[in-house]
Amino acid sequence: MEARYCSSCGQRTSTTARFCENCGKPLEHQAYRQKANQQQINQQQTHQGRTYQLQAPTWKNHQSNSNDVPELEWLRLYTHGDKYIEKWRKDSKWNWPAFLFSPVWFGYRKMYAECAIYIGITVVLGLFELLLGFSLRYAFTIIFILNGIFGNKLYYRKAKKEIDHILLLHANPEIRRNLIQQKGGTSGWGIAFGIIMLLIGAIILGYLEELTY
Repeated sequence: MEARYCSSCGQRTSTTARFCENCGKPLEHQAYRQKANQQQINQQQTHQGRTYQLQAPTWKNHQSNSNDVPELEWLRLYTHGDKYIEKWRKDSKWNWPAFLFSPVWFGYRKMYAECAIYIGITVVLGLFELLLGFSLRYAFTIIFILNGIFGNKLYYRKAKKEIDHILLLHANPEIRRNLIQQKGGTSGWGIAFGIIMLLIGAIILGYLEELTY
């Protein structure tokens, strides 16, 4: 039969006993107190586990910090400067170039996929505008505003993805640095890419407009 011990004298007693056979102290109160203490310990452990999860690093991929290179150094290499480092440090919520010149800014920052997606969204909105027969200029305005709000965050995610990919594929520190510098920075050809994508979008919308009339 399972046994327990009296917390007053340490004598082993039966689990069905209400009083200690050695010292005569009641055991029910002791059992309740032990159970309460155990529950408190469990709650503390659960709380500690949650606290650990909340304090998990934002840069989750450990590859980004391999060879003990600080995260900011990789980002500085990628952006070729400190401009966006400061924006990310301050958690800046607005990006004027992304708001005013979205496709050109995407191309300039080598965010070619984002540029193509932006043009695709504008073409789809233009198609809905033609089919519905009324202006959706407010929808376009909302897209411009969203680009201004999330431009810095999109660029950070792009940089993080590129850096992690390079660090995962290459172990040589010099190769890593060179590739990160090449992949990042700005591009004059990217500006041309953004303008070309704008022209393609305009041509597609013009063609769709002819089909709807």
